[in-house]
Amino acid sequence: MKKGFVFVLLWLFLAGSSLAAESWKEAFQNGKINGEIKFWYQTNDRDPNDLFDKENTIFDAGLRLSYQTDSWKGFHAKATFYAVDDLWAYDRFADLSIHRTDPHKTMAWLGEAYVAYSWRNTLLKVGRQNFKNPLVNSDTWAVFPNNFQGYLVQNTDLPQTTLLAGWFTDERRLKKEDFSDFLGDDGVYFFGFSTKALPLATISAYYYRADLDGETYYWQGKPYRGYVDAAYLEAKGKVNRFSFAVQYFFYNPDKGGYDTTKAFGVKVGAKIWKTLGLSVAFTTISDGYFNAAKLSDNGIKTPLYTATISGDGDISGRPNTDSFKISLSYSPLKDLSATLSYGNYNCADKWNTAVSDDNVATSTELVFKYTGLKDFTFFLALINSDHHGVGAWKGADDDDLNSIRAWVRFNF
Repeated sequence: MKKGFVFVLLWLFLAGSSLAAESWKEAFQNGKINGEIKFWYQTNDRDPNDLFDKENTIFDAGLRLSYQTDSWKGFHAKATFYAVDDLWAYDRFADLSIHRTDPHKTMAWLGEAYVAYSWRNTLLKVGRQNFKNPLVNSDTWAVFPNNFQGYLVQNTDLPQTTLLAGWFTDERRLKKEDFSDFLGDDGVYFFGFSTKALPLATISAYYYRADLDGETYYWQGKPYRGYVDAAYLEAKGKVNRFSFAVQYFFYNPDKGGYDTTKAFGVKVGAKIWKTLGLSVAFTTISDGYFNAAKLSDNGIKTPLYTATISGDGDISGRPNTDSFKISLSYSPLKDLSATLSYGNYNCADKWNTAVSDDNVATSTELVFKYTGLKDFTFFLALINSDHHGVGAWKGADDDDLNSIRAWVRFNF
C-alpha cells in the first residue's frame, strides 16, 4: 500500500457529504481537537566546546495539532499535524536540532492521517499512524515521535487479551518530513498478542518479518540486503511489593554468513518504602550481526531492560555485550519523581572502533519529572556517558561526556 491509496481512502472519508451527508456531517461536528506545544533542549561538553556552547547545543520548539472525528457506524478518522522550528535559536544559543536538517527552515509534516473501522471487538486502521510495540515503535523521547504508514488490525474478543497483526510499508523518521520505505520495499509484517488472563503475569509474544532489500544496511563493516525474521517474548508481573520481568528476542537474517542475534534480559524491582523504589536488570546479547535494537528509526532505541538514555540501541544493544543496570527512584511528592540510574555495558569485542583498551562502557543518569501543574509536564536529565568513543553519546577520544536534557510540554 503506497501513499496515494491511503489518501484516496482519507479523501473519501473527509468528502463524505456526498455519501451520507447528515451522518458524516454530524460525525465531524462532534469531532475533537487537541494539541501540544513542546520546547526541547540538550547540551553537552564534547571537545573542543563546553556545556552551553551553541555548537554543542540542541533546541527545538514544536507544535502538534490533532483532530479526530466522532464515530459513525463504526468509522472514524484522525489527522495529526506536526511542526518544528528553532524560534531564532540558531547562531544565538543552539546550532543543532533533533528534527531539522536545515536550521533555517521550519519542518512540518502530516504524521497521522488514517481511517479506522470498529466492528464488535475488532479495529482496523488504514493510513498514517503512531504505534506502540517492542520492536516497531513510535518513540516519544524526541520532540515528536516517528510515524508509520500501513495497515493495523487489533482484536480483543479473548478475555484480557489483545491480538494484533499489521503491515507497515513506510516510516517517517526523526529528521524527515516525508514518508519513505520502512527498511525495504516490502516494509515490516508483524503479528502477536498480549494477555493478562494468566495469574500474576502479563505475557506478550510478537513475530516480525522485515525487508531490507530496498536499503543497504551496514553493520560491522559489511552490507546486508535481504529479509530478517525477528521475535520478541516477555513476561512481567507484580507480587506484593515486588515486580519481575523476563524478555527474550532475536534477529535471524535469511541470508547465509550472517549470525543470529539473540538477547535475553531479566529485571526485578522492589518498593522499599512508599516513596522509594529499587530495580536491578541484567541482559546478555549473543555474537550476532544485528544490534539488539528496534527495527524502527534506524535502531536508535531498544526494549532491553538495561537501556538508559545514553546507553541505548548502539551501546546496550551491541552484539556480544553483557549489561547490568541499577535504578533508584524517589517520589517525595505525588507529581514529582527522581530516578538515579547506573548502566554498565561490557562488550567482549572491545567496541571495535573504541580508542581505549577498556571494553566497559558506563552511563550514569539522574532524571526528574514533574506533572503537578495542570496540562504541563517538565523533564530534566543530567547524564554522564563514558563510552570510549563509541555510539551517539561519545566524548572526544577517551573522555567521558556530560550532558543536560530538558523539555517542557503543554497539552491543550
